Amino acid sequence: MDDATTTPATLPADAAEPSRSFADRIADLLAEEGYRPHPLEPSGGHRRIDFKAEGTRFQVRLNEADPDFVAICVGYLFDDPVPHVDAILRAGHDVQSEAKVAKFCLDPGCKWYEFQAELFLGGRPLNGRQVELCIRSLRWAAREFHQRLRAEAPRAQA
Repeated sequence: MDDATTTPATLPADAAEPSRSFADRIADLLAEEGYRPHPLEPSGGHRRIDFKAEGTRFQVRLNEADPDFVAICVGYLFDDPVPHVDAILRAGHDVQSEAKVAKFCLDPGCKWYEFQAELFLGGRPLNGRQVELCIRSLRWAAREFHQRLRAEAPRAQA
């Protein structure tokens, strides 16, 4: 390595800050990007970090033992009355197949749903551009889901 061109920003994340946890590095990135991260209590090696983007609450999920993988999620509660499960699944799966990045997840009790953007980092640190693209994709998926679910509701009742 050339000392003149090597800075902590260009070193692998683990080499630059060996004492910082993966979750701490993600929370720092979110703060640098202008989000206000709120790390939640760890559950084993699994960590969750809540943050808001333009009024919508998102969550980063990670495992300290697997710093090559991170998921960014957005979830919603269904309003009463809860739509028919067939309409929910049809709309969710259609959006998932078009979005490609956003995976649709439905609570078994049909009380809530979420979209997840899963990222394989491949030894590189998460960056602001990736976070921004995930947020944009998840917003699009949620908006499309709502529109399709409204369109599906009359068909599901027939």
